[in-house]
Amino acid sequence: MTPRLRRVQVAGGLVALALAAGPFGGRVEAYGRKDGDWKTRRAVVAPGVRFVTPPSRVAVVCGACGVAASDLPEWVVRLGARLHRAGFDSVPMRAAPARKDLEGFGAVLTESGLAPAGAVPFSPPLDDRAVADLVAEVERRVAPEATPTRLVRHLFAVRSDTATGRTLFAQASWVVHYAKLDADFVEVEDLARAPARWLERYAAVILATDSLPDAGRLAGLLDAYVRSGGGLAALARLDDPALWPMLGLTRMGDREETVEEVTCDPAWLPGAGGLPFRYGAEWAMTLPEVDVARDARVLCRARTASGREVPSVISRPHGSGRVLLWLGGEVGDKSARGRILLSVLEVAVPAAAAQMDALVFWVDDCPMPLWGQPRPPVDRLYGMTDTEFYTQKWWPGVSALLERYDVKPSFGFVLTYDARVAPPFASGFQLEKEDKEGDRGEVQHALSAVEVATALARAIQAAGHEIALHGYNHQSLTVAKCEQSAGWPGLDAMVQALALAREEMARLFGPRGLPATYVAPNNLVHAIGKQAIHRVFPEVTAIAAQYLDEVSILGQEFGPDPDVPGVVDIPRISSEHFLDGDNAAEVLDALVVPGVLSHFIHPDDIYDPARSRGRDLDGLLAEMDRFLGRVREAWPFLRPMTASRFANLVRAWPAARLEVTRGPNSVVLRAPGAPDGGLTALLRLPAGADPTASGSCEVVFRAVKEGRVHVRVGESPCTIRWE
Repeated sequence: MTPRLRRVQVAGGLVALALAAGPFGGRVEAYGRKDGDWKTRRAVVAPGVRFVTPPSRVAVVCGACGVAASDLPEWVVRLGARLHRAGFDSVPMRAAPARKDLEGFGAVLTESGLAPAGAVPFSPPLDDRAVADLVAEVERRVAPEATPTRLVRHLFAVRSDTATGRTLFAQASWVVHYAKLDADFVEVEDLARAPARWLERYAAVILATDSLPDAGRLAGLLDAYVRSGGGLAALARLDDPALWPMLGLTRMGDREETVEEVTCDPAWLPGAGGLPFRYGAEWAMTLPEVDVARDARVLCRARTASGREVPSVISRPHGSGRVLLWLGGEVGDKSARGRILLSVLEVAVPAAAAQMDALVFWVDDCPMPLWGQPRPPVDRLYGMTDTEFYTQKWWPGVSALLERYDVKPSFGFVLTYDARVAPPFASGFQLEKEDKEGDRGEVQHALSAVEVATALARAIQAAGHEIALHGYNHQSLTVAKCEQSAGWPGLDAMVQALALAREEMARLFGPRGLPATYVAPNNLVHAIGKQAIHRVFPEVTAIAAQYLDEVSILGQEFGPDPDVPGVVDIPRISSEHFLDGDNAAEVLDALVVPGVLSHFIHPDDIYDPARSRGRDLDGLLAEMDRFLGRVREAWPFLRPMTASRFANLVRAWPAARLEVTRGPNSVVLRAPGAPDGGLTALLRLPAGADPTASGSCEVVFRAVKEGRVHVRVGESPCTIRWE
């Protein structure tokens, strides 16, 4: 009964992005509206974003300074010119800057006798050698000499003054948050003024923008950085020809072609082999015809409406470093966060990122009421009523499949399918008055269906499966009328309906069978609905709705609920029995960031032609078998979890950190505050590297050809070495 998840491009009048305070304010808010019926908002920028400003200004303090530029001593002019060539702006002044102003300078050079603590003293006048020594000292302070080992840190360059820039910034911030990257953010305008040596502290620079305000200056700066061993990833097409030689473009045509599907290299995006990602008209995604350098590797390739194949993601070596370029527009969508991380790791090798490492499987609308009615197509296919089908065919078939993959399913109990949003409320697991007043045969038939439904519900619990609350009925807990809800009259009605659900769950499953998780019907719940749940079910400490944005549903993030203290959100990412071009991009992407498969099905999928696609039960189970088989092949180490165990992981996730230190042919990993069972890290090494591990860690998977290793690590250091 829950609608199928669909991807939508956030565009036009559907969602408007607004910045709350200052250029970013640490918060970007998204407002959604449909037919004027409802309005909600959520923060789309992850917490903990850290902005930096490159130390481009150098104070030059001397007794002869602080007068007109034309009157400055010749040696001050020479010093300023030499600093400028190194990427610094010199600021001559007669007195040292005040303590409160020191943070605005990368270094302070002072004439002897005028030097505050930490300044670099000199004795004027300065000859050329003394000038060169001072500039070298400034560069050393900005970027200390490289050591054999150093922490891996990344720099994301963003723009706040364009819609694309804000969207890319939001997605990049969540990648940093979930993957626990050591990362700084910088405005592109500030990056253009950065000293060349300053970039050397970063393993990779990520351009999260589709336009550069000073492309000429940045082209030279970034070219030198990459040639000396840095990594550069551009998350959107950059049309300035000054950047093309470095990025691997030799030509870009003027004509744009509409993209219909994209296929990625499985050595880059695990599990993607032979699985095209379809992009419908709502994406409005286009690509130009391009020629790429001979040494460029095409990581993803698009097929256009005219049947042409064009690169959409390319990577190539450049000097001692590596660059990556996105030519398409899907990176600004929430469903591309994993590919953003893969782009970072591709150019920063060796580097690592944290993953939640969880497989969470949901069965919505189950346990549920049964009716004992013949309904198509089950009556035609099996000659059975719905009650007979669910108990004799569906439950045994699904149980066997999930057991084969060691899946730990969590079930979403729903009390009734009526559309009541005002009293009186009734249970689908008990006969109502009118049901009891029919003829004896009808009453006995209804009683039998209720008894079978009750027996199935208790059998699911007895099998050790976790049962969550999926609602009194299948109306989303919102007072606004919308596609997902008839609109409740208020909090009191919600509380009354949920109180009946509580009574029935206690009767069916015992006092210890009350739920720890609420699964939102239709994946939508508003703040008032959460209040009702919290009032009636204080045991509920997790809410599961939807991860991806979909029209009126603004997707959840994994983490603390914004409306109810002490509750965490554990959204679902995908649904149905199929893994194909309609959902493969978000499924495979989420396996990278945040490192989760969170998928749900329904017992009644076979009754819905859109969800069953004409398959019988054997066909649906075969599709689900292929789905889980592909996931297991690419990610065989994923930890199957119930909803409550996953909620504990999500609750603990913010406290964990991942420290990555790299040296010659080695990486040291450490995870202070790691959750129970350790923190899983995705480690990218040079392709073909066959690593060995020592210390307190466990290598749970390795793909030597791809240079992909997954390691579980804790507080103690783990060292990965390769030849």
